[in-house]
Formats: sequence, structure tokens, C-alpha cells
Amino acid sequence: MNVTARSYAMQIANFSYCVGAALAQANAIMTGWRIGAKKYEECDRGTRKAVIYGLVTATCFSAAFAITGHFIIHIFTNDTQMINLMVKLLIVDIFLEFGRVTNLVYGQALKTSGDAIFPVIMGAIFMYLFAVGGTYFLGIHMGLQAVGAYIAMAADECARAVGMVFRWKSGKWKSKSLVEL
Repeated sequence: MNVTARSYAMQIANFSYCVGAALAQANAIMTGWRIGAKKYEECDRGTRKAVIYGLVTATCFSAAFAITGHFIIHIFTNDTQMINLMVKLLIVDIFLEFGRVTNLVYGQALKTSGDAIFPVIMGAIFMYLFAVGGTYFLGIHMGLQAVGAYIAMAADECARAVGMVFRWKSGKWKSKSLVEL
């Protein structure tokens, strides 16, 4: 039941994810253009703006799905246990999307600027520590199963988002240009 609930919850959450992914890609295009024009302040403002729009939109979508979860989930099943589990997952998804949008936008902006190694290394380390370690600890050891795995995924996204924000604010990306004019 946990695997099925997680699968359904992820399908519903993909609507929120699409917003963040689209904003991250659009911002990456604008970031590349602005870096090429050496308009670093505009680049910074645009990236912050994309994160804010993404956070508001993804949080609204995720909150709406969590609030209306009982109704939405009836499309898939009438099993009360499954419905209750999926609603819990959709509530955790609010926090997961909060971190994911920030991580996507800043991560793509860093990669576009030429600072691609930082997001890759950070992703590898944090995914292993938080997603794998957290899923084992919360999901298996603490017995939270799918909810524990979702909490671990949310912690991973939020921790990486914090790292991406700090890296962006450090300004090191300004010296990592991919093209010299």
C-alpha cells in the first residue's frame, strides 16, 4: 500500500513540480543571456523573482492538493487507509515543493552560469545523506514507511536549497563564465 500511495501522491504532486521546473528553465535562459551581457544584478534579481513566483505557485498548488486530497484521491481508490496515507504524503509534499522549487531555480541558474560542479557534488552528497539515510532512518528504523521517505525527500530538497541559495549569494558564479568575449 505504501508504494501505491507514494506513486499516486507523486502523480498529483507532478502538477506542482511542473511549475518549478518551467520557471527554472525559463530563468536559466534569462540567466545565460544576462551573464553574457554582464548584467549580474539583473541576473540576481531575476533569479530571486523566479524563486518567489515558484514558491508562491507551488505552495498554493501543493496546499490545494493537500486540502482537497480526500476528494482527489477518491478518483483512484475508496480504501480509507490508502486515502489517509495519501493525504499525509500530500501534506509533506508542501514542504518538499518549497525546497524543490528553490533548489531547481538556483541550481539551474548556477549550472547556467558555469558553476555546475557545486550543484552536482552537493546533490550527490545530500541525496545520499538525506534521501537515502533519511529514508532508512525514518521509513524503516522509525517505522514511518512512505511518510518517512517523503519527509526524508523534503529534508533533502530543503537542505540542498539552502546550499544553493548560499552559493548563489556568495557570487562565485560570476567568475565561472562558460564563454569569454
